[in-house]
Amino acid sequence: MIELDFTRCPLPPYAHQREGVRLLVDHPVFALFDEQGVGKTHQVITAACMLFEQGVIDKVLVVCPAAVRGVWAHEEWGELKKHLWSSIPARIMEFHAKIKTWDSGPEAALRLQFVILNYEWARSKSRLQQLLPFCTPKTLLVIDEATAVKTSRAQQTKAVLQLRRACVCFQAEAGIRDWSVTGVQT
Repeated sequence: MIELDFTRCPLPPYAHQREGVRLLVDHPVFALFDEQGVGKTHQVITAACMLFEQGVIDKVLVVCPAAVRGVWAHEEWGELKKHLWSSIPARIMEFHAKIKTWDSGPEAALRLQFVILNYEWARSKSRLQQLLPFCTPKTLLVIDEATAVKTSRAQQTKAVLQLRRACVCFQAEAGIRDWSVTGVQT
């Protein structure tokens, strides 16, 4: 059981966000279907920090639409900049035409790695092959705007499924860890 300590969050989460973090931490496979703008990304980042501290994960692979990639990864105003705990050593890698990298938190040999890429990038077989070595049993796969994964015949869906298979731990107690987050309109 992972203790949920929200005191290190740069922006204190609201009650519904604390509940979302608890559910994410407790359920290796989970989907958040909160309304747009209520902090799904905050919940994912906070839960990832907690899981990293417990040694459960060492990487977070975020697959998202191209328009959302900067929302996660921008070094000055992105969600990772806002919500990563200052005590967590992290490396953020944004896969685009070039790979952009920046670090957060204290220097450390072991860093929580966030790899951010868009669906279109993952659809390319050569780029997908470049990405697969980042996938390990301790990689958390986050599918942002999960409605972009539709039919099983689509190249985009096949790429996401290949990433999911690459992140599977074959030890029974560890299992798969992947989360989907999608904003819904009411």
